[in-house]
Amino acid sequence: MGITIKELNKYITKEFNVVNISKPVFYNFPKAIRFELGNPEETSEYAYMQQVYNRAFTLFEEIFSENENFYILIHTNKDVNDKKTPKVFEKFLKNKKLKYNLSYNSLPYIYDEDDKGWETSQFLLKCTKKDLYYKQLLKAIANVDTDLSPKINFSHECYFINVEKGIIFHIYSDKGLDIVGKSTESIQELYLKYNNWILDYDRNQIDKLFTTR
Repeated sequence: MGITIKELNKYITKEFNVVNISKPVFYNFPKAIRFELGNPEETSEYAYMQQVYNRAFTLFEEIFSENENFYILIHTNKDVNDKKTPKVFEKFLKNKKLKYNLSYNSLPYIYDEDDKGWETSQFLLKCTKKDLYYKQLLKAIANVDTDLSPKINFSHECYFINVEKGIIFHIYSDKGLDIVGKSTESIQELYLKYNNWILDYDRNQIDKLFTTR
């Protein structure tokens, strides 16, 4: 069954030195890399999005091996009276039985705890790549700000967590992808191997993380 959400939250706090996972991930975690997924100068939407998808697939496959267990954590920020379960799991699960293993937790709205009308619902699932249509899921997340399909609800935040490696993977849109490590060592290989994909806007901050120790 794996760990519960409350246990995962404790793990995140202990290993990553943050209270909760929240966007913007790159700026909220002390050890992170922000990658650019598509060339902003590309004029063809098709070519641009193909590059976005291919980079997302490549980085995901570097972190999550074929038979390795990992966790998908979904945050939905919504009205406190809305009790619907996100459709993400139904659409992208090959093994439909896994949806019955969902762990659930409710938090005060993580972006404004004083707003009592909203809450952040957490849904956690343990799985492997073989349990998911993971490429379709990654596409759906990358498509969130476009008119393309498939697409997830803009209020859903989807985090992929490799507990063994101490790495969190988060696509925030077609514009980019954040990868967080519990240590610089855990993400150094990605920094070196895909250095030319790093978002130039944040490059100085990222370079300092790996050169100043």
